[in-house]
Amino acid sequence: MSKAGDGEYSSEEEYRNIFDAVGDGLIIYDIEMELVVEANPAACEMHGYTRQEFIGLNPVAFTVPDRQDVVREHGRMVESAISSESVAVHKRKDGTPFHVESHRSAISYQGRPCVLSAIRDVSRYIQTEDILSGQVAAQREEQATLLATSYALAS
Repeated sequence: MSKAGDGEYSSEEEYRNIFDAVGDGLIIYDIEMELVVEANPAACEMHGYTRQEFIGLNPVAFTVPDRQDVVREHGRMVESAISSESVAVHKRKDGTPFHVESHRSAISYQGRPCVLSAIRDVSRYIQTEDILSGQVAAQREEQATLLATSYALAS
């Protein structure tokens, strides 16, 4: 890595190192152009794209069809300086869906209005929650059956 003239890394280089080192996906989306203008390695890997493939994509490309209108709405929310959070479904390059927790904020990037999204793959947590919910439902059903049998025997 090259150093700035005073023996320290340039601010841009420092920020790039931080941006690239973050384990969560970071995506910068240009609101007007409706394109990804920057993404860190975690975001690219999470979605199954190389950085070169990911930069320039419209976020609709990695959002499941029934959630694409929400992408546009989030852009409008962030454009009006409202930060937002949600759990959404993204899709990988191969079409495989996965759940993400997303935090979006309005930023200015290279002098343009953009959205910075910090995303985390929460598929494992969603799957675990679904399994536990299924087990609870099965236990409730079993208890209801036992209770009904108990009432029938008692009467």
